[in-house]
Amino acid sequence: MAERLAEATPDRFFLCGLSMGGCVALEVMRIATERVTDLVLMATSAKPDAEQTARRRRLVKLAHDKGIAAVADILSDRLLGPNGRTDLELRRRIVMMAEAIGADSFARQQEAIIGRRDQTSLLPHIGVQRRSWPGRMMRSFRRSAPAKWPMPCRPARLISSTASVTW
Repeated sequence: MAERLAEATPDRFFLCGLSMGGCVALEVMRIATERVTDLVLMATSAKPDAEQTARRRRLVKLAHDKGIAAVADILSDRLLGPNGRTDLELRRRIVMMAEAIGADSFARQQEAIIGRRDQTSLLPHIGVQRRSWPGRMMRSFRRSAPAKWPMPCRPARLISSTASVTW
């Protein structure tokens, strides 16, 4: 995925990744770091997935047994902030996106996350300034200053945000 993404992007680009997209973004940083001007990582981790493997496989089983909408509800509760958790329209759209992807694609995504490489050694070499964004592990980086990213990364805390999401 990261190689295809790097091939499809311009010479310089802004990169943002949520959850599995954050794993892909870190891999893009490994293979094309000089091309990324800004980086935002949200609800993701640079560590391998050993602790979460059993949970991910349970979610895949749930997707096949009860439907992907059940998984979308569980993950929405985990990934959305307080306002998003109570936004019924947002939750409906997340379920629609999950249903468009389907249980088989979800299973392949989870196996890719389970098998991902440890990217923690890359973190000190990301030559960008850190800013925090709302949620767990949400970070924004700019190339204007060297990274001051603690090892290992700790979750960010929401201080204030004017960001909104539209679909």
